[in-house]
Amino acid sequence: MNVRFILVIVISLLLEACFMKGEITSKSQLTGSGVVFSGAMSATNISGTAIQINWDLSIDPAVETYNIYLVNSDSSLQLIGTSNATTNLYIHSGLTTGLLYRYVVRTATSTGATDSNLNIVSGIPYAGLSSVNVIDATTADLFFSAAMEAINLNIYCSTGSSETMSLVATVSALTPNYHMTGLTTATLYNCKVKALLPDGSEDANAAISSFTPQTVSSSPLGFAGITSATNTSNSAALIQWAAATPDSGVTLSGYRIFQFNPDFSLDYYDIAANLTSYSVTGLSPGNNYTFTVRAVNAADSSTDGNLISITIFTYAGITSASPTSATSATLNFPAAPSASSLHIYCYESSSSPPSTPTASISSALTSYSLSALTTSTNYTCLVKAVGTAGEDGNTATATFTTP
Repeated sequence: MNVRFILVIVISLLLEACFMKGEITSKSQLTGSGVVFSGAMSATNISGTAIQINWDLSIDPAVETYNIYLVNSDSSLQLIGTSNATTNLYIHSGLTTGLLYRYVVRTATSTGATDSNLNIVSGIPYAGLSSVNVIDATTADLFFSAAMEAINLNIYCSTGSSETMSLVATVSALTPNYHMTGLTTATLYNCKVKALLPDGSEDANAAISSFTPQTVSSSPLGFAGITSATNTSNSAALIQWAAATPDSGVTLSGYRIFQFNPDFSLDYYDIAANLTSYSVTGLSPGNNYTFTVRAVNAADSSTDGNLISITIFTYAGITSASPTSATSATLNFPAAPSASSLHIYCYESSSSPPSTPTASISSALTSYSLSALTTSTNYTCLVKAVGTAGEDGNTATATFTTP
């Protein structure tokens, strides 16, 4: 028997004896500061932007506060809050939905000494299923937020009065919706969506949506879906569609625009039945957005199954152009880091715009120098950002005349 093994046995016996005699009243770990504390026990999402961290209170009278740390990507600890000696929870709010957060909790004494435990707990702020859109007697769309740092998203459903939910689908963590098919007509469904964490556990959101697929008798037929989407600035887009042509006696209550955001979240807008266009504002410059339009009946159920979508890139275009000599000029425009490139179009103002770019440049640039121009000639220029669906739709132009 070696010396190290003997020492381990002796220390174990001493600690057990102290516990039996009441000198140590918890079998939690004895930390480097001499304080008995077991560290963080759980990190539970309580909303899509908040996580609650819990721990077991130490009965050690030396404990004055608990320090709550966020574990950064480089494993360093960032102090985010403190709790008094009688509080065993801390709520970390203002978080980004779908990201993984890791925490450590340590005790602190009146002298400022902290223990050194490295018990890490993790959680993902996630709100679960947000809405369900019944399409017809056998199909429905489920909408929820993506969870970028989850392993995947698990979809569970039950039918009727059953409280037992079964896994019906597992989708990518980047997916913001799920199209359910093969449903039973006139049957009550209860569904939820859970984010699967890297440790194999699921998030704690309790959001459940109930719906009943049924034949939509008041279906406005002939709706073709979205016809165009164009960015009108770096923060707005114009969405257009042709009017629906419902059957006789059918009531069209309006249209619903679905907006898929760059962070994989979903927004939607309800539009009056007499409109065929809508300007979406508040978009973030330099990002891709995808739009879908559906007709809605009086029962507030989406009445068409079209999935036609159009993706745009938000970009403001050229801001100025001025000659630098009789044969050259400088163009200015904002950078668009998320675009794949910028297309420059310049032509004599008396001519038609060219079908191919004058130049294709890096999307990180904010200016471009033109050369080989003709003296005493008026020019028109525009700049287009190239997103996932091609060029953005801005129509901003700048003109100048060479001396």
